[in-house]
Amino acid sequence: MLCTFLVRLSYGLNAFGDTTLEVIIFTGCLIGFFIGSLGNLNFGMICAHDFQRRATTLKKLGQLIQYPGLRLSEFLFHSPHPEEKNKDSIDDKTQKFDLNEQNDPHLYIDIKQPANVFAWMICRKTLRSFGEAFYLRIQAYTSILLSYAILCVLFLNLIAWTQMRHHVSTIWLLIITVVAISSICIFAISKATKLQALSSIQRDQVQKELFFLEKELMDADEADNTLEFKQISHAKVLLQQVDESINFHELVHKPTKVMGYPATHNVIGSALGIILTGFVLAVEGFSGSGISYDLNGWFNY
Repeated sequence: MLCTFLVRLSYGLNAFGDTTLEVIIFTGCLIGFFIGSLGNLNFGMICAHDFQRRATTLKKLGQLIQYPGLRLSEFLFHSPHPEEKNKDSIDDKTQKFDLNEQNDPHLYIDIKQPANVFAWMICRKTLRSFGEAFYLRIQAYTSILLSYAILCVLFLNLIAWTQMRHHVSTIWLLIITVVAISSICIFAISKATKLQALSSIQRDQVQKELFFLEKELMDADEADNTLEFKQISHAKVLLQQVDESINFHELVHKPTKVMGYPATHNVIGSALGIILTGFVLAVEGFSGSGISYDLNGWFNY
C-alpha cells in the first residue's frame, strides 16, 4: 500500500489526493493497511511457524524409536549437540565424545515392548492433532492467502487485456502484493509439505521395524522362548495398527491440505506455475496493447 503513495509522489501528485473524497479514501486505505494487512501477513508467518513446530515434534518422536534414540538435551531443551557447534575442532575428539555421551545420554523407546508402542502412538496422535481447530484454521488461511495472490494476478491481466482506466501506482500495488503474499504462502506451504512428508517417512520407518520384529519372532520361535515370543508378537500387532492408522488418518483421510489438496511439492510447483504464468500473460498484455501513461501517471486511452 505504501508504494501507491510513493509512486504518486514520484509523478508529482499529492500522495493523499486532491479532493476531499480522495483524501478520505487514501487515508482509510492507509489505516486499513496497518490494521488489517500487516496482521494478515504476520499470520501467514505464524502458519509457517506452526507447520514447522508440528514437523519438528513428529521428527523427534520418530527419532525416539530409532536406535540409539534422541539426545536428552535435544529432547528437553532443543539444543544442538556440542559436536555440531564445533565441527572444525578435531583435537581430542574421541575423549570429548565419550565425555559428552556420559553427560548427555540418549532417550530411546524400545518398541519390542507393547506398552511402549501404545504410549508412543497415543503421544504421536495427541501432538499431531493438538490444537486441531487452529491447525485446520492455518490450512484454510494459507489457502485463502494463495487464492488472493492468484486473484491479484487475474486483476493485473484484466487491466492489461481490457485496457481499463487506471493509475500506474495500481499496477505496482498489485505486483508487490502478489510477490509479498505468494512468497509467504510458498514459505508456509514448504513447511506444510515437510510436515506431510514425515507421515510417509515414519510409516516407512514403522514398516522397517515390523520387518525386524518378524525376524525376532522367527528367532524366538526357534529358541522356544515363550515369554519373548508373546511380547514381540503383541508389539508387532500394535505396530501393524500404527502403520494402518498413519496411512489412513494422515495420508488418506485427514492429510495436511492446501487449497483442498495434500501438501506436496506438486502444490508448490502448481502455485508458482499459475502465478508466473499470470505474470507472463500480463506482461504480454501490456506490451501488446501499447499501454502508455501521461505525466501524472494515468493511463492514456
